[in-house]
Amino acid sequence: MKLNLFTPLPPAKTDVAQCVARMLPALSARFDLTLWTDQERVDRRVGKLVRVRRFRASDMDWRELNYSDFTLYNVGNDVRFHASIMEVAFRFPGLIIMHDVCVHELAYATLERSPARRARYMELLKRCGADAVSDGRAFLDGRAALRDVAQRNPLAWWPLQGALGAISHNAPALRDALPDGLDIPLLAAPLPWLPRAEMAVPLRRTFTRGGKLEMLVCGFLNSPGRRLHEILDALSSFPRRDALRLHVAGHVKDAAALKERIRELGLAGCVRLHGYLSERRLRALMERSHLALNLRWPSSGEASGAQLRFWNHSLPTIVTRTGWYARQPENCLLWAAPERETDDLHRHWASALDDYDALAETGLRGRRFLEERHGAESFADALADFLPAVDAYRSRAFVGPLAGRAGLALGRLGIGADAGEMLAASAARAAASIAGIRGKIS
Repeated sequence: MKLNLFTPLPPAKTDVAQCVARMLPALSARFDLTLWTDQERVDRRVGKLVRVRRFRASDMDWRELNYSDFTLYNVGNDVRFHASIMEVAFRFPGLIIMHDVCVHELAYATLERSPARRARYMELLKRCGADAVSDGRAFLDGRAALRDVAQRNPLAWWPLQGALGAISHNAPALRDALPDGLDIPLLAAPLPWLPRAEMAVPLRRTFTRGGKLEMLVCGFLNSPGRRLHEILDALSSFPRRDALRLHVAGHVKDAAALKERIRELGLAGCVRLHGYLSERRLRALMERSHLALNLRWPSSGEASGAQLRFWNHSLPTIVTRTGWYARQPENCLLWAAPERETDDLHRHWASALDDYDALAETGLRGRRFLEERHGAESFADALADFLPAVDAYRSRAFVGPLAGRAGLALGRLGIGADAGEMLAASAARAAASIAGIRGKIS
């Protein structure tokens, strides 16, 4: 079966790219796969596994896509990696892999390219009701932050307009965010990690009392939802902070301001900024860490590639009890509640210093859960099982639009209403017949 996948690829600094690279062996074993990217540079190792094609949304050869069985689109909330993908997806319907439930910022940034962006943005929000319209006006007038408006109005339906199906790693949150009547096929599939044979060897971590407890936070850390500044504040007020060392690995918006904040808090000896690390260097940093921090508040509805990475290394991890994280097994994570975040961080840090063995067992349970639920082979198998349902939906998806176009054409010819209705109904029945749909069409 031939598949197209539009996606960011390594070395793009997004976990979506890393996710694709990790599951390529499993996907290429099941499908004849072509990857499409608008990047100038792609890691050569990717091209050794599958075909890689470059695209420009404004200059697509649609015949190539038609020669394949299905086309998939990786969609997250970062305009840098996903705006051009959505331009193609809206023109050539396929399956949308929703990495974030909240895609409001992507929608706004994509519309911003249009001269009529303000009007088009407000048209989107009108579909969400009066409160959304009020939020949009407040943002456009400078009275509200975009991230606050986005949390109240995630616009999860926006990428799915005209789609043939959706794939979600956080299906309960996606279902809650979608309007009634959007009945496209939906595959609920755990976020894939590596093939099971390539996962790291399970490791019972140890910590020597009296030494430094090495902690790690990593990923794209620009969002306030990653709680980096709150972690620093909690560290500065922890009575035994000299026994801790926090490693910050990932992209931050203003490194100079962050360094100044660390200095003001008196944490220069406790915090190390590494910037964006290669896969090899990040893996080495994880191997010598004792504890990971993966806080999210508010969550954008994302499943966490960072968490799968921590579990792969048997790292006990502190997470916020929210969104996708709250639905993970209770005994595989260490929990922090948003309303008592600092107190919970202090409690876990003290436990790690005093009884690390109990926390290490949490990391091992997470490693076992990763292998049970998140093997890349499981995702490839689930996708193969899902595609027949997408094919069945595709056969009937365009009956309504085709009938509507026929009716519009008849109206332009000046045919009377009664005759137009009869001919439109006839056109609908013909379209249904072509699609293989049985039953009464009226």
